[in-house]
Parts: sequence; C-alpha cells; structure tokens
Amino acid sequence: MKKNMKYIIYCLLFTIYCLPASAQSRCVKGTWVIGLSPVSYNIFGYNTRTGYIADTLSSTSKSKSNDGLSVGFGISGGYFVRNNFCIGAGWNTLNAAPFLPTTLFARYYLMQKKRCFAFTRQDNTRRSAFFMQGLIVGYYNRGGSFANANYSSNNTLIYESKSAKGYSYMYGPKIAIGYTYMFAKHVAFEIMIAYNYYKSGDESSGGGNQYGTGAPTLTPSSKSITTSSNLNMFFGVQTYF
Repeated sequence: MKKNMKYIIYCLLFTIYCLPASAQSRCVKGTWVIGLSPVSYNIFGYNTRTGYIADTLSSTSKSKSNDGLSVGFGISGGYFVRNNFCIGAGWNTLNAAPFLPTTLFARYYLMQKKRCFAFTRQDNTRRSAFFMQGLIVGYYNRGGSFANANYSSNNTLIYESKSAKGYSYMYGPKIAIGYTYMFAKHVAFEIMIAYNYYKSGDESSGGGNQYGTGAPTLTPSSKSITTSSNLNMFFGVQTYF
C-alpha cells in the first residue's frame, strides 16, 4: 500500500512539474491570445481625395498625411485553429479614425515547425518568433435625417429646415510582418510593421430649406472618396493562455 501511494505521489509530482511546460507553449492549437496595441508610428502616408456634387466631379486633391507617433487604444483577440496559425478580430482608435474600426486578421508564426516558442523552466531559450499577418479593416456609419420647424403665435410656418441623410465608411487591407518576444510566462512584447491601403468616404443626399409656404431651396447630393496608403509600426503586448 505504501509503495502504491509513493508511486501515485511521484506521478502527481511529475504531472504538476510537466504541466506548465506543455501549457506554456504559445502557438499550439487551442491557445487564446489577447493583445493591446496602444502606440503606432506612421510614415510614408499619402492621400488622394476626389469630390463629387450631384455625381459630377468637382475637385481632386493629393496630400501627404502627417507622419509621427499616434497614441490610442487598440485591443484584439485571437484563437489558434491549428499550430502556428490563429484568426481573430480587434478594435482600435489609432490613426484618429472617426469611429471604432473593426479588424479581422489571420496570423502565421514562422519557423516553428518542431515546437512553438515558449517560456518554461526547462527551456527559456526559445522566447521569440517572427510572424506574418493579414488584416482587413473597416467601418460603416449611416446618418439620419432631422427636421426643425418654427411657427408664429397663430401657428403659421415661419421657417423649416431639413438635414440630409448620409453615410460614411472606410475599408481596406493590411499586410504585416512582426516579431514577438516572451518576457514572462504568459506575456510577450510585440512589434509589427504593416502596409495599409484603404478607401474612405462619405455621402449626403440632397436636403432643403423651406421658408413659409415658398418653394424649398434644394441642396444637391455630394460625396467624397479618399484613397490612402501608409506604413505603420505598432508596439504592444500579447497575453497567451
């Protein structure tokens, strides 16, 4: 009996000792990853804007976007559907986007065929890995219509205004390569360089103003389309569990 108990205790100790080693592999199937990317550095940004009034070209302009550091809030979550490969989604406020853009991504860790990078008591020499990542970023916001009317004391219409319906949008792909380094059992520092190309725009339908019972003064519909490209360098942390 004592021999059996001793054997059981040894097995339990061995299991407890080895479990962290297997659980701390960082890119095996079934692993979750949550990341924060609060800092971005932007370079080589260019914009081309085209404006239309009543579907007629009205203006075209080209400009260079501001390079430099951006600080915001970016969070993402992913799941490893197979070894070295994860898919996920995220949201961020970087690059001064007017709305929270949604990001869908797929990531593949390179040169991890034998085993994934890890941070364990047995082997903490494989703390780092390179990866490639593809992303699709986009948002859509539909506006509304509003009316305002002023009446005299005898209920005669004095002034009426109507705002236009409209919408705004942004979408585009990103291609990125990055490097991750484990500095704790579950946490890694990450740097990623991404090339972005996206379109954004807005459109407003015609509105009008009406004074009293006179004919309304119509405003023609207008829209603008902007194509942009730049390089971003993202800095953040990832938690694997």
